[in-house]
Amino acid sequence: MKEQIFLSEKRIKVTNARLMIKDETYSIAGIISVKSGFVPGVKGEKTYTFRDKLKIIFYSFVFLGGFSQICLLFSGFISNFVSLISLSLMTLVIYVTATAKDDEDGAPAYSISLRTASGELRVLENQDLDFVQRVLKAINSAIVARG
Repeated sequence: MKEQIFLSEKRIKVTNARLMIKDETYSIAGIISVKSGFVPGVKGEKTYTFRDKLKIIFYSFVFLGGFSQICLLFSGFISNFVSLISLSLMTLVIYVTATAKDDEDGAPAYSISLRTASGELRVLENQDLDFVQRVLKAINSAIVARG
């Protein structure tokens, strides 16, 4: 019997006799059932809440800005230089705090699991739902074609 190809793309090939995913080969005859699943994305961590950002900006104004004002009360080159450094540091703290972004959430993925006589194993995980559905349909067609 000639091998009929149901799908061949992205290093995945489904025929009526075999399922080849990347470097793994599975016999269609050994597959009892196939199912798809959903793997939620990993949640990113919050760097700063809005309230934390406001606190950091407020305290930079109070301490660094106040220190700068105190330095300006005294005359002299060093006092002015220290005041300038303090204001620059305050500006840097405000900029870094205001532009700090939260970690991005990971994208969800879709998976295909095969049930065989030896158990269940996840053979494919991909973020493209259409691709996963095409592979699932091809595997189901191969199972039906085997009889």
